[in-house]
Amino acid sequence: MATRMRTLHPDSSYGIRVEMAMREAAGQTTQPLAERLERELKASAAYDDATSQAKVGRVEDALKELKRIWDTYPDTAAGRRAYSSYGHLLIKERRDEEAYEVFREIVDLFEPIAPQSRLVLESKLRLAALLHRGNRHEESHAAYLELMSSKVPRYYLETAALQGAGVLFEIYINKRNANQPVPAEAWERVRQFCKDAEAICSKPVDKARARLMYLESFQWDDQWEKVAIEGQRFLTDFRDEQTTLEQATATFFTGRGFYWIGKYAEAMPYFERCIEWSPNRELWPEVPFYHVQRAYFHLISCLIKTGGSRQRAEALYQTLKTYFPRSEFIPYAERELGIRKD
Repeated sequence: MATRMRTLHPDSSYGIRVEMAMREAAGQTTQPLAERLERELKASAAYDDATSQAKVGRVEDALKELKRIWDTYPDTAAGRRAYSSYGHLLIKERRDEEAYEVFREIVDLFEPIAPQSRLVLESKLRLAALLHRGNRHEESHAAYLELMSSKVPRYYLETAALQGAGVLFEIYINKRNANQPVPAEAWERVRQFCKDAEAICSKPVDKARARLMYLESFQWDDQWEKVAIEGQRFLTDFRDEQTTLEQATATFFTGRGFYWIGKYAEAMPYFERCIEWSPNRELWPEVPFYHVQRAYFHLISCLIKTGGSRQRAEALYQTLKTYFPRSEFIPYAERELGIRKD
């Protein structure tokens, strides 16, 4: 039991207590462990103080104290927790290079003795994420692949699968944006990773995110009919409240799929739903409401191209200007409406 605690939970202060309880049960003296317990208690108390400082915004004080705890009590579980928390706080402060060195050291020190521990596996996830945030996409993807190929608890496998698929997708998007050739096989590789991630993930929202990347990949490959087909399939398969954002994004993609194959009447209901779901700004804050702006423009365009209500198109144009006065899609909408600017 004590060995299992050390290998699976090297950052748990219960480890020393388990060892003491086992010695007592076996009729053995616990005196040799007394000094270790005293150090553990001191480190734990200091750790609690440091985390309290962080919670009230005293970040620099907390960072100094967490590092001091690790330097003073590296042999204690609380000391290891402190060093991990130190790394996480550095991430929060966007001090990524320092955080990377912290988690790299944790892995180097503890992987040989506790490879399946939360301390090590969480550190590996943080390393992969930091590589991604530092635009080291190939290295990040390799790090997620390494986790996926290991026998790790499900949570870490699911996270690695989903994030790994996303990083690979981003690699090819960046190449496309840089006008570099991306062969069809590359997009198929992305899709296979997305399908694998969906199969591995257990939460509906994670499955939806994996499927959404799969759907979006057809846009980057200019397979607009597939976008429409896969978008409809997505909206059939995902209907629960946990995946509202993903459903809304898939709705937008589906509308674009129909739009770019010239099926404007089929596209219109999807753009209408986008606007109904998020008329101005609340649903897609992470992409500066880009999808909503484009939905307004596409809907205006569809109305003009199908001979629909011009009054409705002009009303949408006015709403677009009201909600997004600096939108890059205003000139495109004006062109569709035949509005000339003096």
